[in-house]
Amino acid sequence: MNFEYYCKKIDDIKLKAPIESGVEILVYMLLDEIIENHDLSLVAIDSMQRKKRFWSEGGYSDLAVVTPDFRFENNAGECKGVIETKYISENLSNHMPQIIGQLLTFKNVLVTNGIDWRFYSIEKRPGDQDENEINVEGMREKRKEYNQKITEREAIKEKKDINNEINSIIEEMSSMIKPVWEVNLKENDTMEQQKFIELITHLYQDWI
Repeated sequence: MNFEYYCKKIDDIKLKAPIESGVEILVYMLLDEIIENHDLSLVAIDSMQRKKRFWSEGGYSDLAVVTPDFRFENNAGECKGVIETKYISENLSNHMPQIIGQLLTFKNVLVTNGIDWRFYSIEKRPGDQDENEINVEGMREKRKEYNQKITEREAIKEKKDINNEINSIIEEMSSMIKPVWEVNLKENDTMEQQKFIELITHLYQDWI
């Protein structure tokens, strides 16, 4: 997929069908050839009904990368990581509880709204985290705290204070693990071809 076509599809989503599933389809189209190049398979998992194989502590993601020998029914093969898509205007940082839940299960999570792309990994490290151990148990405890606050919020009428607490927990989660790499395709509200080239390079070389 070239840069011009990608930009056209982003505009189609924003102007003609502003929904998250449009981003998921575009991401699938972009990644499918790249995944095949790694001798892996890309599968859609967003409509799974059973809590089996692709279920994570953060629920179901949208896409998964699996080995050629993967079989859903008999537990053969391996899931190498999952891909979480959001609508174009979504702030990815707001979804750290979900991302961390998926990380705790699958170790590698690629998350994107079609413009901002981030790759998180428990197995790999960004350069400035090479010598720092990722606090997996700390992330798990922070997710429990987040879930507890969400439950508490349902039982009270005045939600401002607890929403502030929830936002604080999300910020703490964001500080617990940095993306291995991040590419934002927009510069001054304009899609940048050089950023797209950087993204494709990362997708071929620096994640799964």
